[in-house]
Amino acid sequence: MHESSLYADLEDHSRGPAMTRCPVKLHLTDGRQIEAHIYLLPDPMRPGGVVTVEGIVDGPRDFIPVDVDGSNTLLSCSAIRSIEMSVDGPGTGGQDADAGGSLDMVNLRLDSGETISGVLTTMAPLESMRMSDVFNRPGRFLTVRDGDKLVLVSKAHLVQASF
Repeated sequence: MHESSLYADLEDHSRGPAMTRCPVKLHLTDGRQIEAHIYLLPDPMRPGGVVTVEGIVDGPRDFIPVDVDGSNTLLSCSAIRSIEMSVDGPGTGGQDADAGGSLDMVNLRLDSGETISGVLTTMAPLESMRMSDVFNRPGRFLTVRDGDKLVLVSKAHLVQASF
């Protein structure tokens, strides 16, 4: 009996840490728009206690695990044009409309012909960066706030930015 409870503990740890599911709408390069959940790892040092969605897609992995219609799948980060999510959902990093680090309104034209408009957000001090510095900083995605949603926009699929 003692062996089976020890085995159960080992099984629980072998699956890795508990993950939080973040509901998102993915706009993909093949033209599909799908409702999904991105899995977020725990991170007690961040607001909300989980890694941000931006941290997941800007990370070193080319493929990320997502849940689509109840099925686990791997999704290529390069196949994502944009990701929409609620501003107060898990994985947003505690984005606050009144917090510092917001820039002017931007209009982002994607290679699909779609235009995404909103307030470009960044953690860098405004007085220390030109707009071109923001667009050229490392990372695959830019974050735009549009009312009650955040949109992560792939820089690889961004054709033009106006502000």
